[in-house]
Amino acid sequence: MSYAAKRAGTTLKTVLKYAPSAIEVRSGRYDATPTDRIPRTLKFLTAKGEEDVTVRNSRDATRLSTYQHAVRRAVATFGEDLSKLQRFDKKALRAGGKVYPFVTDWPTIDRLARAGAIHFLDLYPTGGGLS
Repeated sequence: MSYAAKRAGTTLKTVLKYAPSAIEVRSGRYDATPTDRIPRTLKFLTAKGEEDVTVRNSRDATRLSTYQHAVRRAVATFGEDLSKLQRFDKKALRAGGKVYPFVTDWPTIDRLARAGAIHFLDLYPTGGGLS
């Protein structure tokens, strides 16, 4: 773990201070946990455009990232490949006491993309990511 921290430009002590739920001790060694409970604010695509939502764990963050990738794929293929979006059909993300349904219909995604309401450069909103 200290090697990974060093490669990330930090120390194990700093990782333990700011992300204790992401580290566990196994056989006397520090290992990353499969999931964490570190809140982070991410962009979420709604029918009205992108909205910042704060998810409370890495599982939801990964799910949101996978969804963003599916939207990117749909837009890049001009709606020809919607296969990755199908897994999000009729599903929603719960965050901050609200329910955010995943937008999966191509006409809405196409309208938002043409209006410039979808930004693919970063999953995190401007100004950082971790809350």
